[in-house]
Amino acid sequence: MYGRIGGSSDSYRAHNAGEQSDAGSEGFADTFARMHLSGSEGSGASSSAAPQAYSLNSRPPVVEINRTSFRRQVRQFHGDEITHIADNPQEYSEFVSSRARRTADVAQQYGIRRDTEHARYFSYQLGDRSAGLLRMEGGFSMNEFESESWREQFPGRTEVTSIVDLQVAHPLVENAGDILLEHQLRIDGDRPLLNWR
Repeated sequence: MYGRIGGSSDSYRAHNAGEQSDAGSEGFADTFARMHLSGSEGSGASSSAAPQAYSLNSRPPVVEINRTSFRRQVRQFHGDEITHIADNPQEYSEFVSSRARRTADVAQQYGIRRDTEHARYFSYQLGDRSAGLLRMEGGFSMNEFESESWREQFPGRTEVTSIVDLQVAHPLVENAGDILLEHQLRIDGDRPLLNWR
């Protein structure tokens, strides 16, 4: 299930992070802070009138997109906003900045290469912004692996169900990669077996 948690302190931190970024461009943190996620404004309101602080939604916030949209959106993952986060560990933390550097490197190096005509593209949407992108390819026979020991690790399996060809996630959205991976596992059915490039 996909849950959303709303809280004033989270909104405040996200809003402040957005304020410190380039004033000429709307940052992800600003967009995230302005989103009206289900959350209560005060604890004194009656439980029937106040919105719940947590809600479940069985539909994943992942949408399939075409190659053109994917290539346009992947540029954002090595654009000014991600570069700003990477270059400012004192503002975001060393951990988040290093994630941003990796995101930018992967998006720039592999964002528009290596896909085939059979590739499928997905975007994890938060509001009108992409928080993560996934490019996946179809599976293949286990016989294509030269190593017998690798095949022995998966007895009874004859094929890999799909390939994670590229996955990038916004460094301020911790679970974006997990949500994209879960979506791919659902697509692959009851017994998924992924190959990660």
